[in-house]
Amino acid sequence: MGNRAQIDYPQPLRRDISFLGRNGFGMTSGLDVMLLTVHGKAQDAYVMISPLTSKGDIARCRIDIPADPSTLRQIAAQFEEMAAEMDAMIADEVQAA
Repeated sequence: MGNRAQIDYPQPLRRDISFLGRNGFGMTSGLDVMLLTVHGKAQDAYVMISPLTSKGDIARCRIDIPADPSTLRQIAAQFEEMAAEMDAMIADEVQAA
């Protein structure tokens, strides 16, 4: 298994988004998200998330998350909640303008 997706940030960004890698800070243009298994076993699967550099290359730093369905659903639910909060904030800003 090796499902991969690259998520590009919308441009232009209002502020620089950076990451801390082994050689210091770098500017990121998005994320690389990949589902990996160890020896093809579901119980050993994990999701690897890495920043994309400003050139679109995968940076040499990452976060690994257990690919347990419950954990992934909790993360997805939290992101959905944050997205709803941002939708409300944007709507309030548009209405105030």
